Amino acid sequence: MSAASSWRVRFAVPLAAASGYLVAVAASLFAVAALQGERGALAAERFGNALVEQLAAGAEEPLLRQDRVALGVAAKRAVAAAHVTQVAVFTMDGRPFVVVGEPAGPGGRTYVQPVTVADEVTAEVRLTLAADAFATPLGRVLAIAAPFWAAGFALMCLAAFFGGRVLAWWRGTAGDAAEERVAVAATADRPERLD
Repeated sequence: MSAASSWRVRFAVPLAAASGYLVAVAASLFAVAALQGERGALAAERFGNALVEQLAAGAEEPLLRQDRVALGVAAKRAVAAAHVTQVAVFTMDGRPFVVVGEPAGPGGRTYVQPVTVADEVTAEVRLTLAADAFATPLGRVLAIAAPFWAAGFALMCLAAFFGGRVLAWWRGTAGDAAEERVAVAATADRPERLD
């Protein structure tokens, strides 16, 4: 086997291993990001529903007394919590009774809970979460995936190192055996010289 052919064989295995590794890293990055995004959406859903239910339960008495101050204080506490951008209480005819905070803008999630007094719906509480509520930062996603990438890189290096040598050895022994067969066949066709 020629030196150029041996070099190509030894170079092909690490190149194939590196290409596979890069594809695996990209796929794992997308998978981890998708899973973290799904977890964040579920956490935001649970948080938003629980908080709007709590606000609606606490709004019954202040609504009966028409106490905007008490409702405003509860709404300000909720807006002070992380990820909450706006809390609004609307009467049943759609008029705002208390509005605290600013709308979240595009991508914000709004949770609505009716306020019931004596089995009659008297108002509606709307809570808006920021669009990026409970989103996992990219640094965290990378930190989660980094140990797996390091292990994959180590395996890729081992596979490239040993795979290239094994393939070169196999091609070398197969090439030597083929050369021997050619040499035997060439000598078998020649008539023997009688000197």
